[in-house]
Amino acid sequence: SFFQISTLFKRLDAEGTYMREMHSDLAVNSVLALLSDAIATNDKKCHDLKRTFDKYAYLWETDLTSYFEEFCENATIVTDHGTRLLDLEKFDKAIQKCVHAQTEVAKTLSPADIGWV
Repeated sequence: SFFQISTLFKRLDAEGTYMREMHSDLAVNSVLALLSDAIATNDKKCHDLKRTFDKYAYLWETDLTSYFEEFCENATIVTDHGTRLLDLEKFDKAIQKCVHAQTEVAKTLSPADIGWV
């Protein structure tokens, strides 16, 4: 804490530290209030920026190997003769979903300046 610094220095005029003076100093309290507000504002703006990417969280949270294996199992059609073929329409839809996500992510401001972060 900022106030802990005042406990590191012993008073020269009496026993104790400068903690009471730090708590009662209006300039110190004003600067601490400004810092707290700036930190809270930056925190909110960082969370807002993160929320813009939350809908794409599946891109980095999904195990691609198992997802692709499961997708390939479900993206097949069986012919009248019992032959299993790839369902190209399902592959096309999946590719279009990825292209759409790429386009949307590319539209976001990068890098983003948020306060002093």
